[in-house]
Amino acid sequence: MIRLLLPLLLASTPPGPCPCPESIGATAGAAPLLVVPGAPARGPGLVACGHAEPGSNSAIRASEFEVFSCGHAEALLTFGALQTATLRRHGLSLEISELARWPFGNDWQWVDVPLWKYVVTPGAPPAVRKEFLLAPPSLSHERIATVLQDYSEALGSSGAPRRNEALVGRVLAAALAGDPNARTVLAEMRDTLALDGAAAEIWQQAFEIFQLYARLTQTGPVIPGV
Repeated sequence: MIRLLLPLLLASTPPGPCPCPESIGATAGAAPLLVVPGAPARGPGLVACGHAEPGSNSAIRASEFEVFSCGHAEALLTFGALQTATLRRHGLSLEISELARWPFGNDWQWVDVPLWKYVVTPGAPPAVRKEFLLAPPSLSHERIATVLQDYSEALGSSGAPRRNEALVGRVLAAALAGDPNARTVLAEMRDTLALDGAAAEIWQQAFEIFQLYARLTQTGPVIPGV
């Protein structure tokens, strides 16, 4: 767990010597989301510019934003409108945690799941470090069995209304938890359930996340041939 020892510099921070350049989420000269000061020995500071979500207390939560070195117009990092992240100052660096929504909470509630961490440190040039954060949910054998039973029932539902987006998320959770049957279901369910629309998009995201997790952590096999 990362412990934050320095106070945050929130979106009300005045532009000062590090105003926002023109960016995807802010006009030139707009108030920044967050500023990390530079120093002569370290190079220019950092500025994050874009849209902050209201109601964030412990961290700045934003989407459609970019990170720049102060005084430079070329973005170091860009997050689109469909990407959500939290931003914090951590020591002398800017720390960004990219989030994804999955039903990994209690009673399969949809919650924010940390996916990537970016640490940007001022310098000439600045350093950008990217770290995969996804931690598999902890599931009992009983919960995994329930997921597989839900999938079997969906196979036989014959046109009845289904909440396939939630089912895809639960199957992903079980596959990440290491269940080989859930891994097989994840690979086949796009075709066996004839997923389309939003459910097909969710499945594609789930499949890519599982493959990425398996490849980067080497804790399980990558799904072949899909």
